[in-house]
Amino acid sequence: MKVIFGRFQSDRRPECAVTIGVFDGVHQGHRKIIEKTVSAARAHSCAAWVITFDPPPAGVLSPSFPGVLTNTKEKTDILRTLGVDGIWVMDTDRDLLNQSAADFLGLLAQKMKMRVLVGGEDFRFGREQLDINTLSGDGSWGFSEVLVVPKEVYKGNAVSSTRIRCCVREGEFSVAARLMGRPYCLRGPVVPGQGIGRTMGFPTLNVARGMHVVPSPGVYAAAVGIRSAVYLAGVNVGRGPTHSRGGAPLKIEAHLIDYPRDAAAPAECSIRFLEKIREEQRFPSRQELAQAIGRDIGTIRSRYGGEFRAFSP
Repeated sequence: MKVIFGRFQSDRRPECAVTIGVFDGVHQGHRKIIEKTVSAARAHSCAAWVITFDPPPAGVLSPSFPGVLTNTKEKTDILRTLGVDGIWVMDTDRDLLNQSAADFLGLLAQKMKMRVLVGGEDFRFGREQLDINTLSGDGSWGFSEVLVVPKEVYKGNAVSSTRIRCCVREGEFSVAARLMGRPYCLRGPVVPGQGIGRTMGFPTLNVARGMHVVPSPGVYAAAVGIRSAVYLAGVNVGRGPTHSRGGAPLKIEAHLIDYPRDAAAPAECSIRFLEKIREEQRFPSRQELAQAIGRDIGTIRSRYGGEFRAFSP
């Protein structure tokens, strides 16, 4: 399978069935679109290509964008498993976003021989947000067929990346997993912290979120993956109000239960959030904070200690 980042450089224009979209999270609705693209490619004896974007257009256009469900590496890794033959990750910038739909299709037509265009029923593109339902397979842009895939619906509402992000923010992790077809997992590098947790007897891994969406501030039960091992953990998402002043950056701090005390911190880890235990709060002293953390760990052990390995990230 071929993956192209940025400018499309190829000696030949591939004949293909193509689908275009952000595909953040590669959720159940996305999978139906990609399955249709792959089946169309096989029917036309051509390749199945996915065109996606980095960063997501919403991340460029909106300063309040909450974050992604999958970064580009995670997304391409998932797409690899779905039978596609090629992925083009386009660089998202203002010039690209200001292109008209006609100019965008013209750009694609220069790079590939599109036989079939596949998209969800609400897919729109170009600065004028052209609706895929208005396109026809008359050969104007090279494709002879336009396939529109109906929305995937769960409990009366469409499955969407926006809906899943809201679920993650609100701690509805089981619903997010149902919509995605797998649990939401935040992966990131482990970065140096202040070491405050260690002084209280609860050493933590400080995990950089990157562009990932995170749950609202609070204390969570989680399964943390480090290479092939999985550890039950208590994870604090917040600004550490007991020992920080206002304006502190949001941090993700994971205390791994039963993690070897003499083990070195890993370079990276993955976090699968299981349940919100309580809200983040300010305590009068570090001693009282340590007591609260101890109670949190006890709660997490009692609820998940016997089965957490089933929650492998």
